[in-house]
Amino acid sequence: MNRACAVLAAGCAISACTDPRERPLAPTVQLQFAPSLEVHSPDTLEGALFLFDSDGLHSVRLRAYTANGALSVDSLIPLGDFEHTVPIAIPVPSGLPVGTAITLAVRAEDFAGFQTSDSTVFTTQP
Repeated sequence: MNRACAVLAAGCAISACTDPRERPLAPTVQLQFAPSLEVHSPDTLEGALFLFDSDGLHSVRLRAYTANGALSVDSLIPLGDFEHTVPIAIPVPSGLPVGTAITLAVRAEDFAGFQTSDSTVFTTQP
């Protein structure tokens, strides 16, 4: 009897560990730009932001900035769907020296409260 109970308990434990239930994940975030993109001053930094989450996307925050504060963009976009592609068009002001780093950072949050981020840095070209 004890052996039968032990075998039954082991079988239940193994089947519970192999249950293919879905695990919660953070949103997918991808910044997308043309491979040949060069940023000049003045210019417009153009690309796209792809977002996906099976729980639904609550919001995304996009920031673009330079260390000296000459460029500072901060946008909070409420979403509310599972998948979005958001166009990016950030005006780059005139007067930035060649080699100035422009950082783009994005953070997305889903309705379950999970967050993820992506970022990239561009330097102004002559």
